[in-house]
This record gives sequence, structure tokens and C-alpha cells, in this order.
Amino acid sequence: GVGFVKRCVILAAGPLVNVLLAFLIVTAALMVRGVDYVSNVNTLGSVEAGSPADEAGIRAGDTLTVVDGNVVATWEDIVEALESPLEEGRDFDVTLLRDGQEQTVTVDLPDGVPSELVGVSATVETYHPTLPEAASATLSYVGQVASYVSQLIQPQHTMEVLDQSSSVVGIAVMTSQAASSGAYDLAIIVAAISMSLGFMNLLPIPPFDGGKILIELIQLVIRRPLSPRVAAGLSYVGLAFMIFVFVVVLRNDVVRFVIG
Repeated sequence: GVGFVKRCVILAAGPLVNVLLAFLIVTAALMVRGVDYVSNVNTLGSVEAGSPADEAGIRAGDTLTVVDGNVVATWEDIVEALESPLEEGRDFDVTLLRDGQEQTVTVDLPDGVPSELVGVSATVETYHPTLPEAASATLSYVGQVASYVSQLIQPQHTMEVLDQSSSVVGIAVMTSQAASSGAYDLAIIVAAISMSLGFMNLLPIPPFDGGKILIELIQLVIRRPLSPRVAAGLSYVGLAFMIFVFVVVLRNDVVRFVIG
């Protein structure tokens, strides 16, 4: 009846407000902060101090035109041209443009030893998504969180999810790390916590709101209120499950953050 629907809507409203709030935070953060991507150009974004490229006199903002005899026009060309000298551990020449002037320098690699890196990085651009694009990306993130939380009550996935989850201790550590790295990271962590709590609260386990909705459904089907004893029994089962989740996740956090 109307009473049943109204009670279920009231119970679901709280958790859904959590999810909606998180949705708005992530969408706004994506639009303000933007998404970094590697620009496929032959102009360098940065050069690592003390690296072979730095020693050779290559600088951020230089445009590379020839690497080891190969003409390069994109970042992909540069990566491809670097493969051979890096694998063989041999010196190679680079022709570059700086302030309209062309010059050639020699990069000195440790002889005969395969090297991991030259020390050059691509130019990174920031793309600011439109509202529909940001909302669409957030929606897929919401879907991932919902699926992740729902796996908690699938016995074959419960331990797998718990091993990757964080307790109050882990959340405190991550929040302080995010706060020190900037407002964007902090906003994303706060949103993730809000969203996870919202979905957790919708799980069909008493004493969560989702559990209360489940009891409402059972009562609708059997057409009478559950006996206080059965309702209490369901709440104890739910509570036991939550204590189990808390203990396992806390143990993981102690191992992860405290013991290291």
C-alpha cells in the first residue's frame, strides 16, 4: 500500500542523498581540475635532472626533430627511436629546435648496458570535460562502486572485496595524504567515502536502511509484521556480519599502513 511505498522511499532517501552528493562532487571536480593526457607531439614536457638527456643539454620545451638518425614528428616516434639505443646501451645523437635555432647534441648512455630511461617526458595537456562528459564518466564510476559494494554480500567475492577495502584507520591515512596533495584529491576521497557509505547503507542487511526495506518487503509478502524475535535475530546476523567486515578490514589496514 501507500504506507509501504512511503516508508521504503524514506528509508532509501538517506543513502541515495549520499550517492547523489558524491556524484555532484566528482562531476564538478572533473570539470574544474580536468583530465591530464599525453599530447602526441615532439616537444618535450620535462627533462629529469641528472639524467643522460639533462647531461647532454636537452631541456624541457625543446622540439626534437631527429633521434638516432630517425626523423621524429610525434611523441610515439621519439619513444620508438629511443628503443634501439636504450636496449643496446650506446650513445646517440639528437637534433633539436630551441628558440628557432637547430642544434645537435650527443646523449651518453652507460656503454653496453641496457638502460631504462633517457630522462625525457612527453608534454602533458589538460582536457576539461563538458558537463555531459564529466557526468557520464562519473556515472560509470558510480556503477563500479555499486558493483564493488554489492559483491560484499556475494560469498564467493566477500573476502576478495574486503582485502581491498579500508577501515576507519585506512580512510584517515588516505584522507590526510589526499589533503596534503590538494583539494582535488581530497574531494575525490570524500566523494568515494560518501558514495561507498550510501551503497553500503542500501545493502539488504539489517540494521542498514536496505535491511529495513528488506523487512518491509517480507512483511508485505507475508501480510503481517515480523515477530520481534525474528526481527531481532535478523539484526544480530547483520550486526555480526558488520563486525566481521570491520575486524577483517581493520586487520588489513594495520598490516598495510602500520606494519607496512
